[in-house]
Amino acid sequence: MAALLDRSKLERAKTLKNERMEKILQAGLRAFQRFSYAEVTLDSVRKLANVPEGKPELYFGSREELFLRVLNRQFQAWASALQDTLEAAAEPLSPDRLARVLVDSVRHQPEFCHLRALLPMVLEHIIDDGAVTIFFASVNSQLNRCSEDLARRCPTLCKRDAIHLLVVFQAYASSLYQLAEPASALARLSATESAEGLDMDYESELISLASWLVSRFVSGSHTPVPSR
Repeated sequence: MAALLDRSKLERAKTLKNERMEKILQAGLRAFQRFSYAEVTLDSVRKLANVPEGKPELYFGSREELFLRVLNRQFQAWASALQDTLEAAAEPLSPDRLARVLVDSVRHQPEFCHLRALLPMVLEHIIDDGAVTIFFASVNSQLNRCSEDLARRCPTLCKRDAIHLLVVFQAYASSLYQLAEPASALARLSATESAEGLDMDYESELISLASWLVSRFVSGSHTPVPSR
């Protein structure tokens, strides 16, 4: 009987821990979206998540580790969206259709684009090599699966070039999102260059970007970045 009670107690503790971690991850996503990175602290996330003091530090150790966990979830959501779109697409993929698939994988995921744009800055400040290793192992696994699907559905694209295409597209799309988002620092900076401000149709720019990248990686050519 004592063993059963102990097991039940351990299960309840494990469930409570998982529930708290989930609350912290969800609160972290909201915090990194709403506020500048410098404003987000583990304690502010704790208050947003409504969990006891000390729990975020116990589970994640640092703001940077929490960020990587939150971004990893967004990578998973992006990879799932890309694979779902590929499954629904006809085979083989034409270059135009491949560009559209890339656009569809990010255009409804502003959280992914926003956090992906912050990644280089976060990596400069993180000191936990273990958290970085785990993050990139997960991301590389997702990229490998997606690149295999892309290469299979687009015969003129080898797996190696498919990985490069996905990585470069992510980086460019996240930067483009920062320019298109009115509240971002990049958009405000660009708006000072003219009295009319920055006028950008995010989806149109995404399509133009994706088309250029596909033509580069599928054909192996190195065409210049399209000008608007």
